[in-house]
Amino acid sequence: MKKIIIFFIILFFIKNVFAGNYEKFLVLRNTGKHLESLNEIESLIVSEPENYDYKLHKAIVLSWIGKYAEAEKILMNIINKYPEYYEAYVSLARIYFWQNRYNEAEQFINKLLSLKPDETESNKVLEQIKYQKQIVYNKNIFIDNILSSRNDNKQINFINPSLGQKLDLYFSVNILRDYEPLLNKYPYKEITFKTGAGYNSFYKKNPVSIYLKKGILKQINDNTGENEYSLSINSLTLKSSYSFNKTHLTTVLNLNQNNNQGPSYFKTSNDCIRLRPFLLLNNEISENYKIYTSYSSEDWYRKSSNSNNLFIESLHTFSISNLFISKKTYYSLDMSRSVYSKDSVRNYTDYIFQADKLLTSSLKKELRLILKYKYRDYKNSNLHFYYFKTFYSFNQLNNSKIKYGCSYEFNLIKPYTTTGHKLETNLTYKLNEKINVSIETDFLFYTAKDKDRELNTFLKLDYKY
Repeated sequence: MKKIIIFFIILFFIKNVFAGNYEKFLVLRNTGKHLESLNEIESLIVSEPENYDYKLHKAIVLSWIGKYAEAEKILMNIINKYPEYYEAYVSLARIYFWQNRYNEAEQFINKLLSLKPDETESNKVLEQIKYQKQIVYNKNIFIDNILSSRNDNKQINFINPSLGQKLDLYFSVNILRDYEPLLNKYPYKEITFKTGAGYNSFYKKNPVSIYLKKGILKQINDNTGENEYSLSINSLTLKSSYSFNKTHLTTVLNLNQNNNQGPSYFKTSNDCIRLRPFLLLNNEISENYKIYTSYSSEDWYRKSSNSNNLFIESLHTFSISNLFISKKTYYSLDMSRSVYSKDSVRNYTDYIFQADKLLTSSLKKELRLILKYKYRDYKNSNLHFYYFKTFYSFNQLNNSKIKYGCSYEFNLIKPYTTTGHKLETNLTYKLNEKINVSIETDFLFYTAKDKDRELNTFLKLDYKY
């Protein structure tokens, strides 16, 4: 009996000598001695393997020193074993937030709020996530506006990696009416329908997108009865993105098949295939300064000067964009060089300055002012373009299901003194966590000498799986 008592005394002594001290851990952690605090909490876990409070503390400290994968694994194990361990959800959301994985962070916070709606800390973290997402959204909108003239695929985001695995279905209608016979020898009416599907996934952690588009074009010119035509377009687009530290490369390859149908002065071959590559390289010099360099090659249709026949002309475009971010104002200096084949007089260089000012920005609404000036240097003439645009968006935060916006744009082209007005609206409705429906409409009309009218409508269904 005496030996047994002595054995338990020795065992108790060893346990207390080698076991960690929780108070000591807190002191080490709070004074910034994270590695020492990790050693202390490890000793505590050895002494109490089923104490998940200790494991939570370990995950938090690991996240503080940048070991996100280890911390995430521990927290996921806690959540799987104890689904109502609320602190683990908040800690995991913070880890995702620090890695700019805002959608995943928001997903875990929303899951926690479904279990405990009045959880104060979760609501604070959710506000931080939404605010940061709004900042990223503003930057991306600005970048998209800057580079939108570099390609003809507005449905595909060339800048941002895919936000997750998803499927997109969309349909668009474009109606154009050119009333001005002085500047255009063949005034026309034109209606374009496009429909398509996009698939976004990942290959070895790199986002990959596949888009298939189908378009039907019908035009009736007013001057002669021989100008009616319809043109069907099949387009397959492959996109992938690669990241190297602070450098990001986006590659896009378009394969277009044009099948001419019906009476027309479009006397190209019945089946015309175009291969159109696009490369975009962006480098983050600093947090507030980025450089984008892009190159694209594409085929353009052009009428011959002595007939109505149409032939294909190549176009090569190279551009450099410098983007500066200062608080809530975004600036860009842009240079774009476009060269046509056959020594065309239409070869030109654009020099663009653009400023995007956030006048009012919050989680619920935002008001933006955009100013842009473009100088186009042709071979024989020069043009000046002035743009002024205001954009207002509103987000219904109560249920986070509806987000809508509207904008007005005024533009002036000199020396022709052509003025244009453009009205835009957009609406996004979130059916559930996986499905979004959005519709965008814009109406552009020119006054003064030109009388053009153009209406665009774009409908999209986005399904995240």
